Amino acid sequence: MKKILFAVAALIASLSCLSQQCGNCGQRPSVALYDLDVQVPQPELKGEKTQGWLEWQQLYWMARHLHSALNKNNAACVRFTQPASNDDDVLKVGLTYANLPAVNTDVSQYGNYIVTGLINKGGDAYVMHVEIQSACTRKKVASADVPFQSSAESSNTIRIANEAAARLSPLIEKIKKFELDERAENKKFAMAENIDLIKITPAKTKLVTGQQTDFTLELKDCDGTALAGREIVFTSDNIGGGNMPGTTGGFVTPSKVITDANGKATANFKMTAISGNPAIINAHTITQTPQTCAGVLFGDAQIDAMPSYKIVVSFSKTLLTELNMNSNEDGVVMKSGERKKAEVSYNFSLLHYISKVPKDGEQIMMMPQFENDPDYQKSMPGKTIVLHNDGYSEFTITDTALNLVKSPFGAPHSDDNVNRQRYFSSSPLPPAVSLMFKNSELVFFSASVEFPEREEGLSPVGGSFSIEKDNKDYFPLKAKKVTDPNSVYKWVYEFQYHRGDDLSKKGQVFNYSNTDGEGATIQIWKSF
Repeated sequence: MKKILFAVAALIASLSCLSQQCGNCGQRPSVALYDLDVQVPQPELKGEKTQGWLEWQQLYWMARHLHSALNKNNAACVRFTQPASNDDDVLKVGLTYANLPAVNTDVSQYGNYIVTGLINKGGDAYVMHVEIQSACTRKKVASADVPFQSSAESSNTIRIANEAAARLSPLIEKIKKFELDERAENKKFAMAENIDLIKITPAKTKLVTGQQTDFTLELKDCDGTALAGREIVFTSDNIGGGNMPGTTGGFVTPSKVITDANGKATANFKMTAISGNPAIINAHTITQTPQTCAGVLFGDAQIDAMPSYKIVVSFSKTLLTELNMNSNEDGVVMKSGERKKAEVSYNFSLLHYISKVPKDGEQIMMMPQFENDPDYQKSMPGKTIVLHNDGYSEFTITDTALNLVKSPFGAPHSDDNVNRQRYFSSSPLPPAVSLMFKNSELVFFSASVEFPEREEGLSPVGGSFSIEKDNKDYFPLKAKKVTDPNSVYKWVYEFQYHRGDDLSKKGQVFNYSNTDGEGATIQIWKSF
């Protein structure tokens, strides 16, 4: 699925290394900063008689100053990104180059929203038109028009850009209003901080072959608003290249339902699975969210009577490393730099059926990708069903080549020599989980989701984390008793994990900084 969960970080409010979460349902939207289309003809070059050249160049600087002002005004609540320049995912720069949204590129991979616009001229007056648009639909979120007179002075360019940014700020309020209005008008849109939003309540939770039960489902958005008129499907589906599992071990009648004004619907499940085989009601609805153009909201309910664990994990990781050189010796100024940025986010849920009750202190492994291997089954018996697995991994390296900026003899004019490599995947491999209990308390947990390797280019950044055994910040963790009489589960272990490291070193020539943070929310449900 294409970026169903572009901002799982919003789920982890306790992750101290992240900025504020100010949007609807505590989300922090991302905005890709494209340039403005300068629709003003280049002045005719006539040597010393050329007129308007410097003024024309300043038109291209307006986008850069706009980006700076938007970031300054809104960075606490909005994450800004630098998108690639074309369909080949290459980052270009230049004094008179405008980085515009590519025609054949899904710009939603760079952000939930985009900044774009144009500069044109009518008579002697110019107008800067700026728009914030939805990356999925390109619907306008907000806009600003600033008329101005051309000038070669950078202070004038900065003033105009600041005025446009001020009219668009606070950007988070414009985005919040757009999302609320869009949900009210579009039954294929939800804000969906968490995509596990369909609550299924069977009248009976333990069936045998041939038995059936009615059940109700309820669909509410992340702010508690009932989502009416939504089609809920109980069969498998392929969405954006990813598979949504259907109901297993039986069938639901009808196979599709529509939620009422309260976001509710009813249906019937008949069990066909024989003893010892899973029976699970899986439900989903296709929707667009601020994080994804084609995604799903889902829910599930275990109907069989077999002992099991249900594991739900939401994880987010950010890594930013920068190394810059700024040499100034005897009037010779040289600069270069390297920037590495990685983001990994995922959300998965799985059911693990045990073949026998684990011993106290025994490590429990769940690795569905290996369960068809006979040797693995001998050492790690049990069966794992992945209910949902979605996320993305993005890794970019941006190199700025060594440039001579200034010298007593002058410096050659050249555009910034920037090279960028990028890895991106929204096709996570099956998750893996390991955990351990002692005296019915959780004392160890680890989870991992990796992403496909590419034959050429950068390798992906994986999403594995492990909390060492008996870490006193998290363990031992006692179970909470499940009080819902309709739940098949008896106990639940819930906790949040976070880790953050910052390192910064400054020298006369080299500056180095490294920010590394990750966080997760974990739920472990136990039916025995």
